[in-house]
Amino acid sequence: MVSYALIPHIQVIGNSECVVDGLKSVVEYTNQRVKFNMGSYYITFVGADLCINSFSRQGAIVQGNIMSVEFDNYG
Repeated sequence: MVSYALIPHIQVIGNSECVVDGLKSVVEYTNQRVKFNMGSYYITFVGADLCINSFSRQGAIVQGNIMSVEFDNYG
């Protein structure tokens, strides 16, 4: 059985906000791309006017005009 407490969570609210918890670090941060290290993969938000509104050890809130969300395995 999978322990969901150990799996990062992503909550998308429309196309203007996303709450990410369980992240390890910020890899890239521009107003068009925000990329997080999630432990076993990366997640990248692509859009316009992107910003990290809140950042803590527990997670982050990405806001702006989110056009796509990409998942990449370490390779």
